Amino acid sequence: MALMTLAQARENFLAAMGTLRSSKVRSVLTVLGIVIGVSSVISMAAIIQGLNRFVQDRVESLGSRTYFLTRFPPGTDPSRMPERIRTRRYLGYDYAEFVRSGASSWVIRTSLPTVTAASRKSSSAAPNLNTR
Repeated sequence: MALMTLAQARENFLAAMGTLRSSKVRSVLTVLGIVIGVSSVISMAAIIQGLNRFVQDRVESLGSRTYFLTRFPPGTDPSRMPERIRTRRYLGYDYAEFVRSGASSWVIRTSLPTVTAASRKSSSAAPNLNTR
């Protein structure tokens, strides 16, 4: 690949400057379009990075001992599920208290479609978590 001589570089520069002088509005609009395009890409990247950081901080603030018990499997449409799943009982506050109070002495097994708890001690004080 041959390098450009100084005379060729000068000629190319003068031709470019002549084109810029002859069509000023076109040149300004081109520069404006480039500035707007680059600015929008940078701002979108910054917004996405900020949202990712926000979500990450919120998830980290929940801690590693946070459990989510739901009536339906997460991310599913309840209207498309079988009736036996749609008619499940609602989860009450006593279920959350049960899980919170026995987190160290209870073994919690989650298997869709039910949430069950088994005690190492007597299970007479445990609320019925089976939904069937």
